[in-house]
Amino acid sequence: MTTFTLTLTEEEAKELRNLLAELHANIETTTPTVYDCLLKLTEALTAEPTFRQVFTFGYGHLDGNGHWLYVVVYGRDWGHCRELMHARFGDKWCGQYDSEEAAGVQKFGLELFETIRPE
Repeated sequence: MTTFTLTLTEEEAKELRNLLAELHANIETTTPTVYDCLLKLTEALTAEPTFRQVFTFGYGHLDGNGHWLYVVVYGRDWGHCRELMHARFGDKWCGQYDSEEAAGVQKFGLELFETIRPE
């Protein structure tokens, strides 16, 4: 058996709910097996790199309106996420973290600025 844990933003959770609703509709019309549904869901969830990092910005790095921001980056590994962040923002960021909690998103009231995925 394979298990995995997902940490999703509100936007990602909404996308997942939409996908599950679509799968449910397909069950009612085509009656696929549970295995077929799980296979389709697994393919959808693993279509992109699954390593996820959260990046924060320092004072004056990004938003001039007083908003403290963060970015979520998906990549193959820690270094790949860092490369993607550097390609998008250069050296105008501050910290790299494994989760929103570690980055202090809720504690400091950070707002999601962008989600970066490899092309």
